[in-house]
Amino acid sequence: MARVPHTRLTRILALAAVLGALAVPSTAVAGMAPVVDGRSPDTLDAAAATARITDGRSPDTLDATRTPQPIEVVTTGGFDWSDAGIGAGFGAGVLALVAGAALVLTSRRQHPQTPRTAS
Repeated sequence: MARVPHTRLTRILALAAVLGALAVPSTAVAGMAPVVDGRSPDTLDAAAATARITDGRSPDTLDATRTPQPIEVVTTGGFDWSDAGIGAGFGAGVLALVAGAALVLTSRRQHPQTPRTAS
């Protein structure tokens, strides 16, 4: 079995670390993991009914609070500099990661100099 040079192994591990660092936030943001509740459906129904009863308000008061309230929508027609700053920061971070990976993965071979003899 051929030995893998130390520098090549280091580059492979560095690439794996960079790819792992890029993959973790995307799965965390996506919220792919469902919340698992181990209670039975009957227990969930009983807990929901208890939560409604413990409020202490009358049914008429609860209905009055459920009526829709008017919502005021404010629109701005200008450029949002805070969003632009967030995008620029994200782009700079991606650029730094790509540049770091390129530096790690580029081959830097040093050829030994052979001594010259005087003729």
